[in-house]
Amino acid sequence: MSANGPWKTYLRLIVALIVLGALAAWLWWPRAKKTHKYWVSFNWRAVRRIRMHKPGHQPVLLAKQAGVWRLTQPYPARADKSTIHMFLSELARIRPARRLGVASSPAYGFDHPGKVTLYLPAGKQYTFEFGAAAPTGDGDYLRLAASPRVIIAPDFLRQDAVRSAFGVQDKSLLRFHAADVRMVRLLWHHKTIVVRRLAAGKDKGKWPKALRSRTRDLVDALRNATMNSMPNRLGKAPGKYGLGPAANSITLQWKAGQGTIRVGRKNSNGDYFAQTAGQPAIYTISSYLAEDMKKLAAGKNSK
Repeated sequence: MSANGPWKTYLRLIVALIVLGALAAWLWWPRAKKTHKYWVSFNWRAVRRIRMHKPGHQPVLLAKQAGVWRLTQPYPARADKSTIHMFLSELARIRPARRLGVASSPAYGFDHPGKVTLYLPAGKQYTFEFGAAAPTGDGDYLRLAASPRVIIAPDFLRQDAVRSAFGVQDKSLLRFHAADVRMVRLLWHHKTIVVRRLAAGKDKGKWPKALRSRTRDLVDALRNATMNSMPNRLGKAPGKYGLGPAANSITLQWKAGQGTIRVGRKNSNGDYFAQTAGQPAIYTISSYLAEDMKKLAAGKNSK
């Protein structure tokens, strides 16, 4: 046997130990990261009600009903699920930029805070209070109502979590699938255009060729369209918004129903006032929607 035999054995053992140590470190490291605790620990998916108060605005109440988030105050409306899920998950994953201790200085801005209260099962709740912006520029002062201790949280957190009613409302104009639309009726400056999908032939199920691209573009635009603002929730004096009896309108019919959007005059920002048939609120829509309606009324396909 070679005299170097034992040394080779020892060398192999050392290499094996190094490999095992590296493997153990690699396996342990992800678990070590997961043990990092957030400032507040709760299951955001278990939240059932939300109350938020933005200074200068009416309190906003939201409730999860049959799995769907709805705005209940200051007016009833469907809520935007993605917006709510975003700020709930952010509140559940707060990592403070800095911890400042007890809030005793008026400079923290907690005399008129923005507030968000989350209600969970078994009577559990959390109230987040947002104070002033930190002069260091690294976020906003934040505390829990049940605790005097203050942290500095990222400034986007206030923007996402403390909203007006319109900020959490579902702003979709109509809810439909583009493939389900069977008919489009456009009334534009006293001219009526009706487009139906073909019922027979090689192009069965498609829009008529002469208006195909314009119709498809308009349907797709309406499917993705949202309200930009809501200047008149109660729909009072619609005539001053160009939404009188002779207003322009677009109607879509799909398998499960239909919807009509009435389009008024242009405002100072270049948007158009609009109103969904059967609902009082007057809101604004982007000008490109009106432009797409004009193109269809002109009877021209896109090139």
